[in-house]
Amino acid sequence: MGNIHKRATLDVFRDCRAVLAALKSAERIVTTPIPYQYLHVLNLLLFFFVYSVPFVFTANFKWITPFPACVVALAFYGVNEIGRCMEDPFSWEEPSHDLSGNGWRIYRENLQIHEKAGKAERESAAADAKMRMLELSSDVVAHYKAAPPPEPDRLFAW
Repeated sequence: MGNIHKRATLDVFRDCRAVLAALKSAERIVTTPIPYQYLHVLNLLLFFFVYSVPFVFTANFKWITPFPACVVALAFYGVNEIGRCMEDPFSWEEPSHDLSGNGWRIYRENLQIHEKAGKAERESAAADAKMRMLELSSDVVAHYKAAPPPEPDRLFAW
């Protein structure tokens, strides 16, 4: 394939090391579970906040207090549900990212790249072999042109 300069090799090594460190950090974040007690307290605070807001709204909204209270409840419980879905975005439950589809797409692209590289390598090898054959045949022709003709009595020496 060719030689890579030592500086470029070192740069590639450092980049690979940085990517692996980032992957390790992301894996540690994904695999660390959220404690149940934390989730319980969070849901309890959310419940008390959402159901105490209408009492605060009655001073300003009077008889239409249920409408802004519903908006607040939908907004806060919606954000809570979005957070629960984002807790594990790569799970097999909906909604989640389709990792199997992405995996198959990456597999097909890599297979095409591999096939094209193999075809180019075979064509290159065939061209190299053809060039060597041409060089050999020109060497053989040059050898026979430079050689003196055989003597007539030695042609048929039976």
